[in-house]
Amino acid sequence: METLDPDWSIVAGDFTNSYYRNTAIAAARYSFYKLDISSAGVDIGGMLGFDLKGGYKGNSVVDPLLGALSVKITGTHFSEDEILNGAGVAFTIIPGETVAINVAFAFRPLSVGR
Repeated sequence: METLDPDWSIVAGDFTNSYYRNTAIAAARYSFYKLDISSAGVDIGGMLGFDLKGGYKGNSVVDPLLGALSVKITGTHFSEDEILNGAGVAFTIIPGETVAINVAFAFRPLSVGR
C-alpha cells in the first residue's frame, strides 16, 4: 500500500484468496475513520479496485470491480522501536454472495535518511 496523503492510498496485491484462487488486485483506498489508542492506531476505510485475475469471479456482482471494507491496526508512537510504527495487521472484508475476509500483515517502510 502506498500512501498518497493521510486519507488516500494505492493498494496492490497478489495472493491466494479464501476461495483458493490466485488473485491480483489494484485498488484505491480511502480512510474515513482513524483512532489512536495508546501505542496502536485503528484505521477504517473503503477500497474500490479491480480483480485482475478473476479470483473472485462468480462471487462479485460487479465483476471485475471489487469493493471492500478495510480495517488496519498498526503500531504508533514507538520512539525506541521505530520499526513498530506502521507495523500491524490488516483485515479486508469483501461483501458478496459469501462474505470473504482476508488477513494480511501491514507495514509502512521507514523514511529514507533516518
